[in-house]
Amino acid sequence: MDFGRYLLFKGLLTKGEYRDILSHQFGHGLGGAMPTHIDEIEDLASIRPFPFGEVLAASSFAGEFFSRVGKSLGELVDEWHEWHRGRLEPISSYSTTSKFGRELYVRQAEKKYVAQYLVGATAPDGSTIIQENDRVIITEGSSGLYVGLGIAAASHNTEIITSSGCLLREYRDNPAVARRFRKVCVVGGEVDYDMELNRSEHDGVHGDLCKELDKALKTHPPATVVVITGSFLSANAGPATIGPTASLKANIIREALKIGVRKVVFVADYTKHIRMQGRIAGNQVFSSDEWHAVVANNKERIHIVTSPPPALRALLVSGQGNDVRRRTLENFSEPPISFTDEDHFYNTAARELQDLVGGEMIKHDFCSRFSEAYEDIFPTLPTSLTFTIDPATGFTENAFREELAKYSGKETVPYEVRVRQEGDQLRVVVIGWGVGGRLLRKLILDQKSQRIVQFAMRTSTRAITGNVAGKSLSLTF
Repeated sequence: MDFGRYLLFKGLLTKGEYRDILSHQFGHGLGGAMPTHIDEIEDLASIRPFPFGEVLAASSFAGEFFSRVGKSLGELVDEWHEWHRGRLEPISSYSTTSKFGRELYVRQAEKKYVAQYLVGATAPDGSTIIQENDRVIITEGSSGLYVGLGIAAASHNTEIITSSGCLLREYRDNPAVARRFRKVCVVGGEVDYDMELNRSEHDGVHGDLCKELDKALKTHPPATVVVITGSFLSANAGPATIGPTASLKANIIREALKIGVRKVVFVADYTKHIRMQGRIAGNQVFSSDEWHAVVANNKERIHIVTSPPPALRALLVSGQGNDVRRRTLENFSEPPISFTDEDHFYNTAARELQDLVGGEMIKHDFCSRFSEAYEDIFPTLPTSLTFTIDPATGFTENAFREELAKYSGKETVPYEVRVRQEGDQLRVVVIGWGVGGRLLRKLILDQKSQRIVQFAMRTSTRAITGNVAGKSLSLTF
């Protein structure tokens, strides 16, 4: 979503103000005599639209607007970036004429659920599939983009290795996404472009990338997680992909398992497990025999995360049907749900995939290696707190981060920390999405145990203001 529409639909700009800015932004160069043809214009800058924020800052109502919202232009731009990061929302626009562009916005909710699950769903031992400090390889595809955005939303200090052109674009266009990664490495090759269709269909790269991928997998420290996207995934045939990347993905999986990565994760949504009329399965990554051998020899490292059809998701949200091994849809009538053919086809495919990959016992609980993501597990709003620090105490940002790390029990603090001086006041703004947001809320809710008071004493905090789950907060010490 562009900056102007964000301000409008956030309720910060009125419709009249929005229209006024647009008229100045796009009306630039329309005054006076109009040229008869674009080729007659010597200076194209004279008709190029101004950035929305610049027009806003120069508008006749700028002073009243910034006073009304209580934020500077820079703060609003930061907030716009953070809004996209926290909601796993692409900040750039993509043409829907290409296969990738269409797929990006189709079943977007399911892809976000899967991405959130990878970084936010915890096993009984507290672990997640993708963890802090991981080195993650992500292949091209719309699901791969959302996995990358999910990592940026919930974790910190992760290194990404990818052939996804769209993920690189989000990394460049949204600073809030970029600063969440330790590093982003590009696996080079031939840029995807279909000369007959005259467009990029898959928004990635392909070709003979085996040497580069082999290097990326084995470079110290080696890759720890590999995320594989595709156009189809079944228990019998394994993964498939549309486009020229089937052999590439086969080599990635083989080499990753050879060097001992912790997880190879196949991500999908329900449409990727059922063959319906008009749907293309794509090119098989493995023969059926090799696929079964790969899984049989590496079961503890193979994981599948997918999202069920809408009606089945409603059942899971109600707390029923979570055991894929024993789930028969005919047995569920409360609440009344009308299951479709897609639900029944998917349920059969899901059971077959579950039987294939199995699971393991963790702290006396059976944890399947076939996981269904069916709801938002991140809070809709971030937890944002402003700590007012006594400047006479010799405050250092590193010391503050260390106290947050001690509290959260994590070496790497999953928060955004910004320090600014306002007059004689030193303010530390801490923003937490996902895991970081939960830890911040827990910190504030520990008032009864006096832990928040102890934290304030150790960090020389005099006041805390902000929001917790959308509610205003104000504490003084």
